[in-house]
Amino acid sequence: MTEKPTKLVRLLRTHGARVGDVGAIAGGSIRSVAENFKERFSRLTGLLRARGRRRDEAEDAVQEAYLRLLTYVKRGEAVAQPEAFLTRTAYNVAIDVRRGSRAHLYDGRPIEKLELVDLAPGPEETVASEDLLKRTQRQLDEVVGERARTVFFLSYYDELSMEQIAKQVNRSVRTVERDLAMALKALCMVDRG
Repeated sequence: MTEKPTKLVRLLRTHGARVGDVGAIAGGSIRSVAENFKERFSRLTGLLRARGRRRDEAEDAVQEAYLRLLTYVKRGEAVAQPEAFLTRTAYNVAIDVRRGSRAHLYDGRPIEKLELVDLAPGPEETVASEDLLKRTQRQLDEVVGERARTVFFLSYYDELSMEQIAKQVNRSVRTVERDLAMALKALCMVDRG
């Protein structure tokens, strides 16, 4: 009965590997190479993922490491510790990919030829934001009153602490916390209704 080639074996063969090369990596048959690859693949991708790589980046780096190992074996070079070779190569490949994907800060083109993006909100966004602000003020005034509205805006827009707000509205911290909770509850009801 003939073994059905695995995805790894097909990948290695498309890169010019012979059965002997593939078997030499794992020290055995094509099936042992595939099993070896599966075992190490998940462990190595897990190590790369733990270092902050996306799943696709990690998988690509591990596959590239295996292809580099195959290249070394094909050239007749001895790889005394294939596991260490694969781990270090996968890390290096992942680092190289990350470095290559970074945008460079310097662009040699004249400024007239650069496409500059205007990050300022457009007129529609400005009108929509002002409308949302007015609706929020109106809702808070109708449901919880001016003091709770003031507490809400000081907290979320001016980013003041509860103590700073309490001093500014001349109330206790507990009262400010209660006002903020009422304002948030009122705004949640608006979103639902």
